[in-house]
Amino acid sequence: MKEPGEPIFKPKPLKGFSHRNAVYIPVDPPSSIFGNVLTEKASRDKDTPFGRFFLLENAAALYRCIGAPSAVIGLEHLIAMGTMEIMILGFCGSLKPDFSAFDVVSISKAYSEEGTSRHYFHRKRIF
Repeated sequence: MKEPGEPIFKPKPLKGFSHRNAVYIPVDPPSSIFGNVLTEKASRDKDTPFGRFFLLENAAALYRCIGAPSAVIGLEHLIAMGTMEIMILGFCGSLKPDFSAFDVVSISKAYSEEGTSRHYFHRKRIF
């Protein structure tokens, strides 16, 4: 049986994509603005079934890896390559009228409603 905090998936590292810091970008607007910038700035990239990896000067990036199960596979690859800090860049809707389209917000806590987090944090639902 898996111990609490033990990875669900233990991948082999992708060679040449090791970095302490990473950014995870699950989706991109139709203009592919993030994908275009990543492609332009990356020293290397690799397409995989669980997202596209980019190596940048100051970080690695996981791009277009949608859904918790796919994200776990992609993020576990980053962790296997030595990533210690992951920043998530995402998009969301708002239920508050005082937010406008393209406002930048930083969250202080998030509620886990999907099924993957409980495999890592058995009793935790608020992060």
